[in-house]
Amino acid sequence: MLLCVALSQRAEAQSPAAPQRSAHDADVVVRADRLYFEGQPRASLALLEGSAGAEPGAYGVLWRAARAAAVVGIMTPAHQNDFYARAITLADKALAIDPEGIDALYWRTVAKGRMALRKGPRTSARLAQEVFDDAHRILELDPDHGGAYNALGQLNYQVMKLSRVDRFLARLIVGNVALRRTSWENAETYLREAVRLWPDMVVFRVDLGRLYLKRGRRELARASLEEALALPNRHPPDRAFKDEARGLLKDLAARH
Repeated sequence: MLLCVALSQRAEAQSPAAPQRSAHDADVVVRADRLYFEGQPRASLALLEGSAGAEPGAYGVLWRAARAAAVVGIMTPAHQNDFYARAITLADKALAIDPEGIDALYWRTVAKGRMALRKGPRTSARLAQEVFDDAHRILELDPDHGGAYNALGQLNYQVMKLSRVDRFLARLIVGNVALRRTSWENAETYLREAVRLWPDMVVFRVDLGRLYLKRGRRELARASLEEALALPNRHPPDRAFKDEARGLLKDLAARH
């Protein structure tokens, strides 16, 4: 349900409960971030998981490990749910240290949203509610968190993509708040806000372009996808997201 891939390190510093890192953890974080931004999330994950302990400073190690696990899941067709489950566990451990850790909350949201796409209806609905709750909790802590808005936008988009019958049955059978409040208008509002707040995120513009295509708004879709292609690559999956944008633009051109 979500494909948000963003780094919000500023939130770690903002969290009032964020503990100080040990010198060892600080060194691990620097090395792991370097590997991650060099396009090696697996190596980053291995380093972080090998260094994560129970000391208070491990929060920064653990949320980055959750990020790396979620991104490896996004980039790995096989065993995706294993990596998403790993990301959720790591984020939970980080949140046990700092319950208001925005980065851990966000990467747990990413992993749960992705996992929701691969599960049965009831499990997907439960995960959707958890994504809804975590995203709103993030916005309570940081009202300008673009990742949380993208998560809510993707939740609305994925539910509204269902057929009317499937959507009605899902709302009737499951009946949780996350499903009842979905709409196309909410999807667009949240996805646009995500782009406004974090304008350098390739995937956010691809998400918005996909929504515009689904709604038949071709020129807006084209503009959003072209803007995605113009951005520099920052996160390991950005090349794949740009490949998706090129494919959507090609399909758009073929419809003339």
